[in-house]
Amino acid sequence: MNDVPPDRDLLREFSKQRSESAFQTLVQRHADLVFATAMRWVGEAAAAQEVMQDVFIALANRATWPCGEGVRLPRPQTVLKISAYSRRQSRLNLVSANLPRYS
Repeated sequence: MNDVPPDRDLLREFSKQRSESAFQTLVQRHADLVFATAMRWVGEAAAAQEVMQDVFIALANRATWPCGEGVRLPRPQTVLKISAYSRRQSRLNLVSANLPRYS
């Protein structure tokens, strides 16, 4: 028999009791997926790690808000951060492509 609680129960435990072990289990369970998704968006490990941390910080902060059974992540902040990073990378690529090359 599998004694692994579902995400909903872990989130409820964290929300009501501030259980670090429940939140740690959620992070361990979903960190690879969140990191891989962020990596596809930003293309750089350090930036993807930062986005992943933002996602879990947002989850921790929002888990204590009274919102019924579901928790909605504040996705716009994370998307804005990814978009800003992507724009910055595009500008850097454009600038570096136009620099004279010295051999």
